[in-house]
Amino acid sequence: MQKLKPYRFCPVCSTKFEKKKVGLEQDIRNVCPKCDYVMYVNSSPTSNAVILNSENELLLTKRAIKPAIGKWDFAGGFLNNNENPVDGLKREIKEELGVDCTVGDFVNVHVSLFPSLWREAALNMYYYVKLKKGKIIAMSDVAEVRWFSVNEIKESMMSYAGNWKIVQQVKKSLRGR
Repeated sequence: MQKLKPYRFCPVCSTKFEKKKVGLEQDIRNVCPKCDYVMYVNSSPTSNAVILNSENELLLTKRAIKPAIGKWDFAGGFLNNNENPVDGLKREIKEELGVDCTVGDFVNVHVSLFPSLWREAALNMYYYVKLKKGKIIAMSDVAEVRWFSVNEIKESMMSYAGNWKIVQQVKKSLRGR
């Protein structure tokens, strides 16, 4: 069942919400008794880059902001409203690394908890990415950028469990090459 957020009033007509069972699953949701607006609390989508160099090292970014400050992460981030995941990933790479990129094959998707007041979870989509020419610079919410051998990356270094699963998947795929 979905955890109800602390919203108390309808964003459409400002009427106080009532808690009601909704849909086939009969989940309890905040529902407006005046205009019938239903407040759904959904995972927020992200698009993330799996970047390998010619030595099969993985590019990771160290988080400069909360949550998980100081932990290693894949370059990428939250999508804007109505933004295509590939376009969002290109935007995020430019914002975080200062270079353009080409987005390749889809790798996988994982849901991870994203602790904050307004987001319950993130729906993380991962794509293989090739960076175009240019100097990689830690920008935006990135403290540091570094290439890692997949064998030196430890679970405790990673920002979220889904990211660790992607590292494991990449490691396994490199063994099969």
